[in-house]
Amino acid sequence: MASRPRPAVRVPPSFDDEFPSGSRRATETFLNIGLLVGGVRSAVEVLVNEAGLPSMAAFNALSVLGGDPQPLQPSVIAERMMVTRATITGVLDSLEARRLVRRDASAHDGRSRVVSLTPAGRRVVDRLVPRLHEFERDLMGVLSDHQLDTLLDVVARLQHRLLEVAPDARLGIR
Repeated sequence: MASRPRPAVRVPPSFDDEFPSGSRRATETFLNIGLLVGGVRSAVEVLVNEAGLPSMAAFNALSVLGGDPQPLQPSVIAERMMVTRATITGVLDSLEARRLVRRDASAHDGRSRVVSLTPAGRRVVDRLVPRLHEFERDLMGVLSDHQLDTLLDVVARLQHRLLEVAPDARLGIR
C-alpha cells in the first residue's frame, strides 16, 4: 500500500504556543492551498503561453467569447470573467492587436461595440480549451467523485467565509 502524500509545508506543533491567536492547522492548510493555487496557475500559464497568448486573462476572454454563439459587449465579457471594465479593455486591445478578436458596432445600438472571435481566435480556443480540460481532469483524477464533491463543498464554504471575514475581498482572477 502506497503511503499518503504529505503536504509541501508543515507547521511545527510549537506554532500554537508561539501564536496563541492563530491555529497551526489553519496556517498549514492556508499555506498549502496557496502553494497549490500557485502551482496550478503556473501550469496553466505554460499552456496559455505555449498557445501564444499573453496572459490567462486573454485565454479567459477568448473562452468566454468561444462559449457564446453571439458577439458580446465588453461589459458582458468583464462580468463573466469577474474583472473590471478597465481590465477587459486592455485584454481586448491585446487580443485585437494579435488578430484573435474583432470589435464591431452593435447591430442594436451603433454607439456600443461588440466583440467576436476571428477565425484565428476560434482556432486557439478550439485547441486550448480541450487541453485545459484535460489538465483539470488529470489533476483532479487522483480524487474520487465523492472526494471531489466534498472538496467542492469545502471550497464553497471557504468562499462564503472569505466574504464574511473580508467583506471587501473579491472572488475572481485579476
